[in-house]
Formats: sequence, C-alpha cells, structure tokens
Amino acid sequence: MLTLLLSSALGALLGAAVLGFYSLLKLRRGSMENPITYFSYNTPINYMGAAEFMSRPRRRWINYLAFRTIPFVVALFLLIAILQQQISTNSITYIAAIVSYFFIAVLSNIKDLVNRSRFLTLRIFALCMLLWLGTATLVVSITGLILDLRWIAPNLGSVRDNLWSTIAAAIIVIFYFRLTDLSPLARERPRSGDRPESISQFLKFRATKIYSRLGREIERASKEFSVDPILILAILVHEDLNRPAFIRFLENLIVTITPISLTVGIAQVRSPKKLTDPESITEMCRYLKESLENLVENNPNFELADVIRLYNDSADYVANVADCYWILRESGFVC
Repeated sequence: MLTLLLSSALGALLGAAVLGFYSLLKLRRGSMENPITYFSYNTPINYMGAAEFMSRPRRRWINYLAFRTIPFVVALFLLIAILQQQISTNSITYIAAIVSYFFIAVLSNIKDLVNRSRFLTLRIFALCMLLWLGTATLVVSITGLILDLRWIAPNLGSVRDNLWSTIAAAIIVIFYFRLTDLSPLARERPRSGDRPESISQFLKFRATKIYSRLGREIERASKEFSVDPILILAILVHEDLNRPAFIRFLENLIVTITPISLTVGIAQVRSPKKLTDPESITEMCRYLKESLENLVENNPNFELADVIRLYNDSADYVANVADCYWILRESGFVC
C-alpha cells in the first residue's frame, strides 16, 4: 500500500510540475496561443479580419504539438525511469503512477473541455489534445514496459552528475523554445509563394484559391438564389480564414457522431448533420435569399452591411466581410 501511495504521489508531483511549467508560460504573452483560432488565454478571439490574420505567424501545427508534447513526454519518461530505479514496476503501482501523472498534467485541458462557458472551438481543441496526449502516454508506457530506462533517472548522490545534468537541461530548454516558438512576433524565413504584403493582395489571393476550387458551386448558387457572387465569395474568404479545413473536419465529425448542431462547411452554416463545402454554400445562399426577401419588405433602402448582418450580426464580422467585398469588387474580381 505504501509503495502504491508513493508511486501515485510521484506521478502527481511530476504532473503538477508539467502543469506548473505551462502555467508559468502563460505569463509570456502569445507563447500559449494555439494555431487553430489564435485565441490567447487572456483575450479569446472568435473571428479575425484579414489585417489581423496577416499580422500573425502561420498556423504552425507541428510547432504547437511539439510545444505541448515534448515536456509532457520527457516528464513521463522520467517518471517511468524513477519507478524502475527506486520504487517498483509491478502492474498496480505502474498504472497508478501514470494515471495520476496524466490527469494532473492535462488538468487544464480537462477544465477547458467541461467548461461550457468556453468557445466550442476551444472545447473541441481540448478534446483533441487529450486524445493526442493520451496516445502519447500509452506509447511511452508500453515503451517503459519493454525497455530499461533506469539510466535516465537522476543520480542524486553525485554533485558532478547533477551539475552536468543542469547544463544539459539548459541547452535542451533553449533548443526547445527555439523549436517551438509560437510568439506572434516571431519572424519566419521568407519562402517562395509567401503571403502577399498588402491586405488587398492577400484577400484576392485567398479568393482566387477558393474560387478555383468552388467557383462552379458559387456561380450555380448565385444564379439559383439571386445572391451576389462577390458577396458569397467575401463571406467564404472570411469564414475560411477563421475556420480552416481541419476545424471544419472536426465540426463535421462531431455532428456525425453526436446530436449536437454546429456551424459546418466552408460557409459555416448551422446544421445537425455533416455538410460538404458545396452543400454549405447552397444552404448559406438559401438562407440569405429568404432573409433578403424579408429585408426588402421592411427596409427597401438597405445597404450592404444590412445584408451581411443577416448572416452574422457581429460588428467586426460585418466590417471585415464588407471590406473584403469592396476590395474584390473594386479590383475587378470576376465570378
């Protein structure tokens, strides 16, 4: 029983160390922004305009996963090594230590997942991180059953070894932060096909990419529902900036396996079932047509902002989509 308690306490202690490590990093503005929606832990941001989107670094998935995974895995290897060297590796103590470590280390993700006041995107992201770190825990735990990791455990009786270990750890930490730098001010190496410098060029570039893939569907929906194709494209550009393909995949997956209704597809139409990008465009245009008919009856002198507000009444959303619309319209973008 004492061995079991010691193992669980050790797991909880190392889990708390990992949790504390990330809690300290929250003090560095921007270091914990995730690459899905770029909301920080202090100021959640649901939608970004083109100007703000361009000011951010790219959505660097590999950097972020490394940022969240490396300390977690290193501490887990250390836990297993100490168990092998100092305590016990029988099945009960081994499992108890790893389970206590996992639940303490991912406590912030669990809180995000169960907190209904959080943005749904953050809760989805927390679930994905739990699944990712759970898989990593399983792989490392199996590795610990196969390999002898006692050489990793610190030798507390040797001052010299501890000194060299500290120097080595400092080098590793420096390399880790260079590898996983997620600061919004981080400079990226220039490369071919990089983002255009001006907002208008950036929006036209994004619009061209979407139109090359979904142009036929945009033209068909525009004619069928009598909706301005430039307006359709402006909405799609803005939604695609803020809900990339990976997030849309997760949203479609959730509505497929649960009774929850979410905004899905590139047009972000609320639906209780999975929608492809073309299907979401059709549903968006159907909704806009019905809403426009009511708008015309009640306000014959409506403006562009009134139309956009039918789809999303956020002031920032209306302003950003309107900016995109006029940039595409004035640049002569042809649909």
